[in-house]
Parts: sequence; structure tokens; C-alpha cells
Amino acid sequence: MSSSNDEAAIHPREPRGHLYAIGVGPGDPELLTVKAVHALCAADVVAYHQAPGHTSHALHTVTPYLDQQRLLTLEYPVTTGSTSHPEGYQGALAEFYDTAERLLRAELAAGKTVALIAAGDPLIYSSQQHLSRRLAGDYPVDIIPGISSFQAAAAATNSVLCEDHDVFRVVPATLPLAELTTQLRSGDPLAVLKLGRTTETLVSALRAADRLEQALVVMNASTPLENVVRLTDVLSRGERIPYFSVVLLPSATVADGVVRQENLPAEGCVDVVGLGPGDARFLTPDTADILTQATDVVGYGAYTQRVALKEGQRVHSSGNMVELERARLALDLAASGKRVVVVSSGDPGVFGMATALMEVLDTLDPQSGDVERFAQLPIEIHPGVTAALAAAALVGAPLGHDFAVLSLSDRLKPWETIAQRVQACCTADLAFAVYNPKSRARPHQIDTFIELLRRARSPETLIIKVRAVGCEQEQYSVSTLADFTSDDVDMRTVLIVGSSRTRRVAVGDRQRVYTPRRYD
Repeated sequence: MSSSNDEAAIHPREPRGHLYAIGVGPGDPELLTVKAVHALCAADVVAYHQAPGHTSHALHTVTPYLDQQRLLTLEYPVTTGSTSHPEGYQGALAEFYDTAERLLRAELAAGKTVALIAAGDPLIYSSQQHLSRRLAGDYPVDIIPGISSFQAAAAATNSVLCEDHDVFRVVPATLPLAELTTQLRSGDPLAVLKLGRTTETLVSALRAADRLEQALVVMNASTPLENVVRLTDVLSRGERIPYFSVVLLPSATVADGVVRQENLPAEGCVDVVGLGPGDARFLTPDTADILTQATDVVGYGAYTQRVALKEGQRVHSSGNMVELERARLALDLAASGKRVVVVSSGDPGVFGMATALMEVLDTLDPQSGDVERFAQLPIEIHPGVTAALAAAALVGAPLGHDFAVLSLSDRLKPWETIAQRVQACCTADLAFAVYNPKSRARPHQIDTFIELLRRARSPETLIIKVRAVGCEQEQYSVSTLADFTSDDVDMRTVLIVGSSRTRRVAVGDRQRVYTPRRYD
């Protein structure tokens, strides 16, 4: 016997188990894949999730394929129940995963082949994925996909999930109402999962998206209890949608291969929208809806890059100093029948594209024919969250009383006018926000501005400096006028200068700034 064999005999290798994460489909045992059946038949242990007092949907599905396998129940808490856990439902759920992981590790450490089963597909809203992630680093884990409930639901309705250029969406009904409404307004074909107690929210979102009449409910797809019914019929009978249901919405553009008349291109129009100061959380549902309906998106390149485009939408990006040309392009596109969205950062009416569009319309040459071409165009301005308000919210309420908003850019107005307005704000004792405080072309104006303030305001005046508001790089500071430095100020910075009454207040472990509403 070789030395290596001697070593193996003295120190035999510990048994090493194998985990199969198996999607068992929507409920019909005949919809399991061949690979899933082979893995189940070869398993020593079949582990499954089960709510207290309930039977396992997944276990019921695989029962015809079980013989000598040992069953391992992983009982988990559900949101519809109650818990005495000191950390609430999330604490109870974390404890469940710890316990389930420990039970599975014990089987795998003993060299067992474990089949961890999940209804539908194990990677689509499945509790299984949390456990397989925990174990994958220590044991071999194979994931076997399954047919998801929305696929079985579509088959039950004999409808196509998506075709041609459709973008199919799977949406959880547990989303907040505003976000759920935005998803439904996309016009895309979609399936809504995680129903039950979310019915009221879903119905509100469908009404807001004007898609309630289209919605079909498929209950218990692929099982003997399968039922397909219009959602409006369910509501008229006052019934509750069971959890094992799917709501299907067909494409808003194609149904049964026929383009619907109401979705043919409409006459041209222009919508001017504000994208907010940075992060998508500042995007209003109104603007999100308008963006999905556009055929063409017009804007400064840095802003059009923030738009999540749909297939078929055209982008017309341009530089930072051609606002009037951008506005004219938008009008020309709309006059040719396009649905145009002009994008601004923040709010389009605050140093944004709404003003540029109005200026172009106001200065049209009456002899050119443009007045007549543009006269009947629907033009709408949609508000957004401007940087001054986002910056103020970050620190408290420094603009809580009368306030002004100024720009230090002298590209479109002389510096003398800017200086007069700064002096006027100081004389009126207004809190005011300052945009465009410093650029590479005018690096010294910020220092001139601070000198104007120091002549007119107390050294104790509070100044808030916020850079990249609403973005990952967001940072801010609060200082007095006496201590203020402009070294880190740039075009992405917003300044808020307090009035004589603006003050700091401790809120928890943070310092906040606010301007009182009352004069005592």
C-alpha cells in the first residue's frame, strides 16, 4: 500500500453532502422538469418550507415522486401571523434562517444529499435563495430551475406574455403605492405576484394607471383549483385574492397580434420635466410616467444619461450652453408628430428648460410660419424637486420662512445685477439659496460674493454648503460666515445663506438648521 493510501486509511475523508435547490413549479406534479425529478429521487433528505399550521405547497407538488426520502420541515414565520419575538417579524425571520441553516448543515455534514424544494422557481421571490447562499461556500450547491407561477398563469389564459418589442415585467404587489403605480403605468405586459393582503394597494395602483379593466387574476395556476377571472369581477363579489394567485396585464401596445387604435402615435406634444437633483428617488411618479410615453428625449447630455430609456425612444443630447437650440429642436420634433420630453435637472422652471422653451415661443418670427406650426402644440410643464429644496431638507428647514433663490452665473446677466440682488437679500434679511456659485470660467466670483455678505451680514450668519445633493457623493457642512471657506465649492454645490433668525437646533445626535416662521 502506498504512503498516500496509508494516510487515507488512517485519516479517512469526512463525508461531504450535496445540496440541490429545486424549483418544483406552480403546483402540477407533471410540470416538474426531468432534472428535478431525478434529483428528488436521488436525495436522502427532502427539506421544505412550511408556515405554522399550514401544509407545504411545494411538498404537495413533489409527493408523487417520493419514496424512502426523509422529510425535513423548515417552519417559518409569516407576515399574516403574530410573533412574540423581541425584534418583531424581522427578528423572527432572521432566527428562522439561522435555525434552518443549522438543520441543513447537520445533514450535509453527515454526507447526505439534500433536496431543498421551492414552489415555482428557486430564484424568483423564494426563501430558498437565502439558504443556498449561506451554504454555497462550504458545500456543493446545484440550482435546478422551475416553471414559475406567472408562466403557468399565462398558459391558463392562453395569452402571450410578451412579443415583438415588449418588455415583460414581474412586479411584487408589496411595493409602495407610488412605485407600484409607476411600474403599472409603463404600459408593458406584466405579472403581479405576492398577492393576498396587498389587494387594496394593487387595485389603487391599477386605477391610477388606468389598467384595472385589463387585469386578469389566475388563482392556483396548474392545479385542480385553477380559476381564471377578471379582477373587476373578483372585486364586485367582494372576494379576497388568495396568495397563490397571479394578476396578468397584457401588452398595452399589442393584443392578439393587432395594434390597438388607442395606442397609435398621437399628435405631437412637448412635456418639460424635472428629474430632481440626482438620485432616482427624487423622480416624481408624474415625470416617470411622462418619460415612459415619450418617443424622443431632449436635453443636456449629463441629464439625458439619467433617463432609463425604453426600446425605440430616441435621445437628442447637446451641450450645456445651447438651451434655446434645444428648446427649438423639441418644438420642431413635436410639430412633426413626436411626443417629446425635454429634461432638466431639479425643477424645469428653476434655471431650467421651461424658461428656454417659453423664450423661444415668445421670440418667434411672425413671418416664418413657426407661430402657426407651434400654435396648437400641447405644451405642459411638470414640476420637479429643485436642488435648493433637497439641500434644505438635508439639514432641516433653513428656508422655512420667506426666501429667495439666486444664481451667481453671469453668462446671461451682468455681475452688477447679481451683486445688487445679493445686497437686496441681505437688506431684506432673507434666507436665500445660491446656485452656480463657482466654475472654472469664473473661479473668483464666489470670493467676491462672500465679501459682499461679510459687509452686510453678521459674522454669525449660518451658511450651509451642500455638494452633489441627492447623489452618492452627497456631502454637506454648516458653518458661520466668519468661518466659511470656498475651497471645495464648485458647480455641483448649492449654498444656503441664513437670515439673522436662522439657527441651529439639536435633534437627537444631529445638528439641524431652521429659520423660524414667526417674528416675536
